[in-house]
Amino acid sequence: MHVKKQLHLYYSFLVLLLLAIPPQLTAQNLNSYGGHSHTDNDAALCQNLSHGSDAEAQRVIKKLCDKIGIYAHIEAVRCERVANCRAENIDGLPHIFFNPDFLNQAQTLDFSSSKLPTSTNWAILGVMAHEIGHLQNHHHARLRKNGESKKSLELEADEYSGCQLARMGATLPQAQKALYLPDVSDAGTYSHPARKDRLLAVEKGWRSCGGSSIVVVPPPTPSPIPTPTPRPKPDQPVPQGMVLVKGGTFTMGCTSEQGDDCDSDEKPAHQVSLSDFFISKYEVTNAEYAEFLNAKGNQTEGGKTWLDIESSSCDIEKQGSRYSAKSGYANHPVREVTWYGATAYAKWKGMRLPTEAEWEYAARGGQEMRSTKYAGSNDLDKVAWYSTTTGYSGTKEVGTKSSNELGLYDMSGNVWEWCSDWKGDYSSSSAHNPTGPSSGSYRVLRGGSWDSNPTRCRVAHRSSHFPTFSYYHVGFRLASSSNGSSSQF
Repeated sequence: MHVKKQLHLYYSFLVLLLLAIPPQLTAQNLNSYGGHSHTDNDAALCQNLSHGSDAEAQRVIKKLCDKIGIYAHIEAVRCERVANCRAENIDGLPHIFFNPDFLNQAQTLDFSSSKLPTSTNWAILGVMAHEIGHLQNHHHARLRKNGESKKSLELEADEYSGCQLARMGATLPQAQKALYLPDVSDAGTYSHPARKDRLLAVEKGWRSCGGSSIVVVPPPTPSPIPTPTPRPKPDQPVPQGMVLVKGGTFTMGCTSEQGDDCDSDEKPAHQVSLSDFFISKYEVTNAEYAEFLNAKGNQTEGGKTWLDIESSSCDIEKQGSRYSAKSGYANHPVREVTWYGATAYAKWKGMRLPTEAEWEYAARGGQEMRSTKYAGSNDLDKVAWYSTTTGYSGTKEVGTKSSNELGLYDMSGNVWEWCSDWKGDYSSSSAHNPTGPSSGSYRVLRGGSWDSNPTRCRVAHRSSHFPTFSYYHVGFRLASSSNGSSSQF
């Protein structure tokens, strides 16, 4: 009894002490970054007074994580002091705190079908996806180590939310419903952008993850069927660093080994025939791209420089007029490069980017394919640097995991890879040397990266972004036609 009384007095004193600390001081000791109208002081109370996970909250967050494809454990705690829910990082462990009333509404969400019913409470779901976006994008570490602004991280979490809700079947108005909750400011706050900017961020994420397919747009003008390129001569030399991929016919998209992980944009599965082509054995490295910058400069195209060298995650530096890889990163894949920057490098080398169909065919192993879920294996740990094998620590040297059937490395993981195509919907019709739609808004990205979950590292998984987009996990590899041409077909 005496010990219990002492503990009771201790916790009472702790509550009074925390209430007396100004919010701005409490915030210095928190790795916090989410939420709406609650204060950092409220979050500190939750952090200090929480005694482990709440079973109901844990079930809700696990269902949502399973739906998104997150396999890392997130502690879920009930806390009356937060409004809605809030993501925190406590001693390196991801947590989400739920307001009890918010949790009651979240428990009504039904994740049993691939596309959620129209009756779904999209506002509740949007808030939760936003907070998971903070955790998945390591905002606590980036805020602390890199000094990135809270407002920019909020927009990134909004974009993440829009993407995930698009994958669950939300229309754009449904994906944006969370931003019309009463505690979202029209003008913004010291830590949160204005509502109009956040709406645009959600729309950006929604469209990049297939939401654009919900909008009715005029179909692109069909392109004539290209003439197949001649097969290479037996003595045709293979360019240095490249692998010859013998042509053939394969099923592209949601094939049986992909299981239940397929997204809607991977359907319908369809037959594709390809001519011979070359593809690079490794992703383009920082040392290789620095050589290109020294020859051509870091030019602006589409309103952005080819390489975002100002980004803290860029592994290339400029000293005087010379570009070079940062120490220890020469053989890591280049990142923070736009689609324009990838295309410019390819042209400089007399090559091009692979088409989306070429990329998938090569990732599957070409004529040697063994119908594996990932590039070269069903065991992702063997062939990929992804969230589990990197521990979210960044890129790794190219070619340090096992290759696939064709001797290609890092087709799953390390960095996302730009393809030449505009993103478009699949057709059930068979195709010969397809090059994608004739126009669009988003260029295709494939392969997943060092911070991706297994679902995104599958050979069939599709992503896309604006061609001006650059990020800490986006790079590329090269391709060329077997006749030596840098044009596609």
